[in-house]
Amino acid sequence: RLLNGVILQCPTHTDTTSIASLSTDFARLAPEGGCDKLCGMRLNCGHQCAKSCHTGDLDHKDYHCRKPCTKHCPKGHPCKLTCGEECSDCQDLIDTKMSICGHTQKIPCFMRLSDFSCSAPCDKVLMCGHKCQLHCGKICPEFCTIPIEKILPQCGHRISVACSANIQEFSCTAPCTAILECGHPCVGTCGKCLSGRLHLPCSSP
Repeated sequence: RLLNGVILQCPTHTDTTSIASLSTDFARLAPEGGCDKLCGMRLNCGHQCAKSCHTGDLDHKDYHCRKPCTKHCPKGHPCKLTCGEECSDCQDLIDTKMSICGHTQKIPCFMRLSDFSCSAPCDKVLMCGHKCQLHCGKICPEFCTIPIEKILPQCGHRISVACSANIQEFSCTAPCTAILECGHPCVGTCGKCLSGRLHLPCSSP
């Protein structure tokens, strides 16, 4: 019998033969070197190989199963990875009541309670009377950073500063309103002009 091509016989599915007439037929009839059927070999994980019939890696040592993993974490959550991937720490969030502060937080399943820092707003009140602005799991700051309005003792102007700031260390930035002896308005600030006691030199022509 004359054939216009090459007979291809699968070494795995021995009853499967085909004829390749063109060079492109090999990729269509035997894309992985076997035939156009699925491999179907039962893997150690219990799933079947989903590749096309192949002649390389017959023991499937380098094959990574892409079926969903059937394993569960110690707390019963199903693995989110594929079967061929190595299971990692379970990231499922669990509502957990913190033993120290009593807040309920969503904690990753794998994490120990002692390693988790509570992210709820802190309920403590600082010595100044303001509520702590940090998370519950952080150490309350020694100095309050909430902006408040204070009166500068040197001039009586108001300035917005952090609650715990030392007002004596601030220089007033309000514009100086004095008229110099030359007739020009002073371009300095209240702080630089020492509350009007000493003005900056006039820079007008």
